[in-house]
Amino acid sequence: MKVLRDIRHDMTGCQDTKLAYFNQGLIETVVPMLEKTDLDCRVACEVFALLNSFLFGCDKAVESIRLLRHELVGAVISCLRQLTETDASLRQACLRFVRSQLKVNLFKPSDFDSEETAQSLARVLAQMVHLS
Repeated sequence: MKVLRDIRHDMTGCQDTKLAYFNQGLIETVVPMLEKTDLDCRVACEVFALLNSFLFGCDKAVESIRLLRHELVGAVISCLRQLTETDASLRQACLRFVRSQLKVNLFKPSDFDSEETAQSLARVLAQMVHLS
């Protein structure tokens, strides 16, 4: 987890560093981590935050993320279904990631149109309102 956080901090505000991590295959390395059922929620937070930081100022990374869209939508939906009231940081990281993906048109609202996904989103948003 610390390594992911350190990488994310290295990339902040430095497009050359983002591009270097991208060229080393970081996106393709971390996305499969989100598919693990036993992934610690703190690690998932860092992965979502790391991927989110690639969306700004690194066009090659955005295209790579676009190619992994199906896997990421599945990971987000799975994550939202598993969230509990105590997972506030993961909930925020996940929803921030979804918001950014929608802003840059990588995710589409129709990606989240199943009844089960809508119920998961509604539950998460209700928890956020309750906790604030």
